Amino acid sequence: MAFNLGHDAPFPGDENDLLQHTARALSSLINPSVELAFATLLHCAGLKDSSSGEKKLLSDKSAALSSIKAENICRRLRMSRESIERITDLVREQPKLFQAKEMRESTLKRLLRKPHFAEHLELHRAHARSRGIALDCYDFCRRKLKEYEMQPHAPVLIKGEDLIALGYSPGPHFQKMLRSVEDLQLEGELRTKKDAIEYLNRAFSTAVIED
Repeated sequence: MAFNLGHDAPFPGDENDLLQHTARALSSLINPSVELAFATLLHCAGLKDSSSGEKKLLSDKSAALSSIKAENICRRLRMSRESIERITDLVREQPKLFQAKEMRESTLKRLLRKPHFAEHLELHRAHARSRGIALDCYDFCRRKLKEYEMQPHAPVLIKGEDLIALGYSPGPHFQKMLRSVEDLQLEGELRTKKDAIEYLNRAFSTAVIED
């Protein structure tokens, strides 16, 4: 399946017309998967019109609503669970790419390593191009992808069993503790297991340690 019409310049037309916006975005795609094509078709399904401007089109709230409607449509079409999850994730996550340059490094790395991230990037490009938005975030993500690919994959510093061995009582706080360690590792502040343990001892209350 291919929607590319060979255009390199922004498409003309009424910028407040969601139908035209969606058509331009579809036409911008290059050899999309079925999931990417559906996500592009439905990425504005939660909006009635675009008269309130680009801010609403790019908001997390509008993307969340569009993802719910996209999921309902895909279920009615009896698409596979995998395809539905992939389509709704593409729709729901699209605003994040427009925020990429302001993200913490740990948040950005998590975004870039999402499954099928190339499709997230292509939907972002198609959306931006159809609205005449600069592709600086697109170019930024591509640069970061190359930069991170050159870095060795860091091993996990701390796991749940490590927390138990350190005397922490299992509970919902485990997820927060592990996420916190991973964030600092992704940002280069923690490099060894010893660093991680010292950080945990400083950052988390003894209330979560078993008596």
